[in-house]
Amino acid sequence: MSCAWVLTAVLLVSTLGAEARAAVDSPAVTAASAAPRQYYELRTYHFASADQQQRYSGFIQGALLPALNRAGSTPVGVFTVENHPDDYTLTMVIPFSSIEAYASLDSHLENDTTYQAAGAEVLDLPSSDPPYTRIDSSLLAAFERMPHLTLPAQSAAKQGRAFELRNYESHSEKAGKKKIEMFNRGEIGVFQRAGFQPVFYGEMIIGPNRPGLVYMVTYPAGVDRGSLWAKFGADPVAKKLFAMPEYSDKAIVSRINHVFLVPTDYSQI
Repeated sequence: MSCAWVLTAVLLVSTLGAEARAAVDSPAVTAASAAPRQYYELRTYHFASADQQQRYSGFIQGALLPALNRAGSTPVGVFTVENHPDDYTLTMVIPFSSIEAYASLDSHLENDTTYQAAGAEVLDLPSSDPPYTRIDSSLLAAFERMPHLTLPAQSAAKQGRAFELRNYESHSEKAGKKKIEMFNRGEIGVFQRAGFQPVFYGEMIIGPNRPGLVYMVTYPAGVDRGSLWAKFGADPVAKKLFAMPEYSDKAIVSRINHVFLVPTDYSQI
């Protein structure tokens, strides 16, 4: 191994450390990282038909969503899959201030008389006419460097927006933690500089295909997604992070899944 190669490697790591710290250690981000981290339930309802999906969507809008807000979960996102009219699902992103808030949700709903009355038509459906086929649910813990869900500007203004939900799986828990470290060390900032607006980043602590992480980003409708990823790849911090062997996809990521989502008219995200 030549001295020149060693010197180059040392300079690379040193420069990365300085740039990454500059990207994540601003006063605002440092204060945020010290804040209590949220938890997110990623919940997907599966339906047998469009009519069943539409009925339950009305239940979410009229009964479940207001009840979740009263229980302290806000904002709540509700989404369908983009450009798949035959996909009969509804995906919800539900934030919680603590693990205790998540654990007490069922109790809140059971004791919420307004919810019980508003949703009775669906809550009391018989087995011969079920409200849905099944529910998939995952519990996520927010990343240190982004401890709270962020409401995109387009969501607050109810403007057109596109969402991408991405799931990274790792071959071991150690590798999964390393990928989260990579996000905390600088990759979150790369996404923001590239034009992606982050909604949340979360480590999957309960759910399928662990170990893994899930995150959601958004951008205005009509934006060329490819151009955003090109900016991501051209970012100096991204180049340095991905050049480090311990952060290569081959070393710490075994599979990446993603889906494009469209918010319902009543989604709060």
